[in-house]
Amino acid sequence: MKYKSFQLFILLAFAVFFSCSDPALIGSELLEEDQANLQFTDEVPIQAKSFDGTALQTYSPFAALQLTRHLFGNFKDPLMGITEASIYTQIALGAQIPPSFDIRTFDSIVLSLAYDTLGGYGNIAEEYGLEVYQIAEDMSNIADYFSDQTFLTGETAIGSLNFIPAFDERVMIREYTTNNVDGDTLSADPHVRIHLNSDELTAIFGDTAIYQGDVAFQNAFKGIHIRPIAATNSGLLSFDFSNTISRISLYYKAGGELKEFQLDFNAGNARALSFTKNQAGSFVEPFITNGSDSLLFLQGMAGANTEITFPKLDGLENIVVNKAELELTVATIGEDTLYPLTQQIVASLLANDDKEILSDVRSALFANTSIRTEVFGGIPVVETQNGVTLTKYKINISGYFQQIIEGTSANGFNLSSGVEQTSFYFQLPPKPSDPSRVIFYGPNHPVHPLKLNLTYTEL
Repeated sequence: MKYKSFQLFILLAFAVFFSCSDPALIGSELLEEDQANLQFTDEVPIQAKSFDGTALQTYSPFAALQLTRHLFGNFKDPLMGITEASIYTQIALGAQIPPSFDIRTFDSIVLSLAYDTLGGYGNIAEEYGLEVYQIAEDMSNIADYFSDQTFLTGETAIGSLNFIPAFDERVMIREYTTNNVDGDTLSADPHVRIHLNSDELTAIFGDTAIYQGDVAFQNAFKGIHIRPIAATNSGLLSFDFSNTISRISLYYKAGGELKEFQLDFNAGNARALSFTKNQAGSFVEPFITNGSDSLLFLQGMAGANTEITFPKLDGLENIVVNKAELELTVATIGEDTLYPLTQQIVASLLANDDKEILSDVRSALFANTSIRTEVFGGIPVVETQNGVTLTKYKINISGYFQQIIEGTSANGFNLSSGVEQTSFYFQLPPKPSDPSRVIFYGPNHPVHPLKLNLTYTEL
């Protein structure tokens, strides 16, 4: 995926905003005198197949385009296989006055990671394990990093912990920076604390020369790699590095007093979310390998996408599209109570390396409305048909389908669980931060096929 410049994005935004008055883009109502010519069909041929997702951008130098949710764990989805999510991150000096250590030893060195309490997925009540390694090569905060990025690390872990996440409990800590030495206080937010190896890190953090600035500091301490050590878990955690509780605390004594110096994570630090996938033996594997269309799959992170094309449009050459709505029915397979469905599906052009979102999605965005509306849809809706409760996703592709008819757009697009391009992270759910998945019946299902509900007017 290529990175679009912020300037280009702004130009695109203005162009799309002023094109939103085009009726074809928003599926407008017919004029009263034309209603007699209204036609409907749900038999437009559709081809569909799922394919494995590719690497996604998980770090941008622009703070507005950076991920706010960083997944963590070695997650075994019962249908989709295993995904390992680990985190590489720089750390900075922060706003405190650099310390002047009287002695070159530390009582303790603690890494604190705030939970993103809304970002967990699956079973978060299990025991999780993590290890912390020191990064051994430079990260750059002006580079783009993708989900297949790795960095060299030291051979020995500088910290490890097995723990059961407590999203609803605050941790008792002592804030030495506020001189509150008479007792412990509750932290503002739930987090996990990992004691790092003081003996190994003293040689670095005890050298006052590294506190002359972030460049000197990051030359000496390039960052940390936080990776899971559990064989697998049936869920994923999420950490919030924007929370000030997320930090490394150096505890030491100076002049007979207990002191704490805090090293911060901030928007100026490079932070790469890395995914490693293993679908061997999973339910989804043969569908991805063989391109079967009986079931279609979407998964967040770097998981599966679905490709949709319209192979035969005979008889539709001279029409005005009033509404083209893709209807997908969720296939209930296995036990899904632990794994909520994807809450927002996004459609992107198939024949574009930049994976540009469809004009219908842009229309919803730049009309100053939530994408989760009738303008585009793409959210789960529960319906009852003949006494059977079904979950469906309905996606408005009216403008895009008109462009196919006119020959101004490629015939084919991708559906994904969250948006893949960083230019829209601040308005759309980013796929790298979404671990959810959804499975649909394919276009040839005898009862609930994938179909296009097309309302049009003949010219």
